[in-house]
Amino acid sequence: VCKEKLIGTGPFKLIDWNPNVKMELEKNADYWRKDKNGVQLPYLDKLNFVPVEGGTDRYDALAGDSVQAMHVSTQSVFDQISDDDQFQLIQEPEGHKEVGYGLDNLSKAPMDDFETRKHLSMAIDREVLNEINSEGAFDIADQPFDTGVIGYLEDIPTFEYDPDAAEEFFKGKNLKVKVSYATDATTKKIADEVKAQLEAVGVEVNVDDKDQATLIKQAVAGDFDIILFRNHPGADPDTQYIWWYSSSAVNFGRINDPEVDRLLDAGRVEPDQAKRKEIYEDLNRAFAKGGYAQWNWYTEWGVGAYDKVHNLAGTTLPDGSPGFGMNWGWHLLTETWVEQ
Repeated sequence: VCKEKLIGTGPFKLIDWNPNVKMELEKNADYWRKDKNGVQLPYLDKLNFVPVEGGTDRYDALAGDSVQAMHVSTQSVFDQISDDDQFQLIQEPEGHKEVGYGLDNLSKAPMDDFETRKHLSMAIDREVLNEINSEGAFDIADQPFDTGVIGYLEDIPTFEYDPDAAEEFFKGKNLKVKVSYATDATTKKIADEVKAQLEAVGVEVNVDDKDQATLIKQAVAGDFDIILFRNHPGADPDTQYIWWYSSSAVNFGRINDPEVDRLLDAGRVEPDQAKRKEIYEDLNRAFAKGGYAQWNWYTEWGVGAYDKVHNLAGTTLPDGSPGFGMNWGWHLLTETWVEQ
């Protein structure tokens, strides 16, 4: 019903939507806003969204002028865009990035066992994975919160890389684990390296690649062991409530920790910011204590576009003050325009 009968007061209205192929939008002539000069917003007459899997394929689409702007979170593609004078690269500010990690299914073996999760983490050399992912440019993460988020801790317990200890733990256990990921050339290299590192300590690994929509369905259904995932962009920690609360339908990891629930409940009703900071620091510690994920790095988002595309992330509020900008790959296109 939502697909055929979308309503709203936004700057664009739906013309046609063929899922996984194209979404076609046009200017909403009845949009309620004008710019500071009295010009009706949005500036664009039409806007199309075209899904393209994989950062390198998106760059090819941009370079071929099949699209005029693209989202990407791949360092090698950042470099390609920056090296070409016809393109611009807009990147998000520091301190509020989402985190890339191994999402564990805590509801079933083998990931329901703390010691197994701990020693799998100890078997993974994240520096090597980060080199594959971003040529070492992304910052390694030891927690779900980036540095600009309340709840971030400079000093937090983590499982240090120790393949010898991991090999000793897994000896004779005949552990098998499935590592799933969304189809992408760089992510495939990461998954293959994870497989090699885990098999070096005696863990049998089945690497399973899927299109992103199918992967999300598996996460919802709990049909996975570990997914190479990214989530938890650096907004207020209360926005993570749905991802971590035990009764939430999108608690993909099946976290069922009374302390986590208690702290999430406490944080969303506490008006004092200093106390909220303490609550979310305790939540961070509860995550570390449970070993609920294998944190990897803070994922950087960028928007690559032709220079003729203007104001991709430069919005203003109705009173003329600066607007949202671009964070976590989210930005408004209300005031975007294309030079003819």
